[in-house]
Amino acid sequence: MKQAKLFGFDIEPKVLTSLELAKAKALAMQINDNVQSFCDKLELVGSIRRQKKLVGDIDFVVTATDRNWAKISSCFKKSNIICAGNQLIKVNCPIGGDLFQADFYRGYDNNFGIQQLIRTGSADHNMWLAGYAISKGFKAQVQRRSASKR
Repeated sequence: MKQAKLFGFDIEPKVLTSLELAKAKALAMQINDNVQSFCDKLELVGSIRRQKKLVGDIDFVVTATDRNWAKISSCFKKSNIICAGNQLIKVNCPIGGDLFQADFYRGYDNNFGIQQLIRTGSADHNMWLAGYAISKGFKAQVQRRSASKR
């Protein structure tokens, strides 16, 4: 069976590798509206937050209970889910007959800020930041919530 039939398209959709900022923002707002009720916190990060002219994917940092984290992926057709785990959900979202990737990174109250920083990027800035921290004797340690809060 062709992939197009799985996604409900008449023709084979292509996965777009980039979108113009305005189109990416519009899609991000649609996604935001669909998942917001399942999130304690939901922040748009990545290249949209950095206002890049071309966006390679849509990134969110989310805090949610275990039950609501699972509900986020249930907002999308199973055929659109690239991967869904305890810390990351990747989905291909329909846009104009094609697909575009959105990623949800799970944060917790004690690491939400650092998740926003890291997920906003850029990759070059993250490498510089890590190198600077190492040169000062620091190391990045992202703590997850304790087992008693699960």
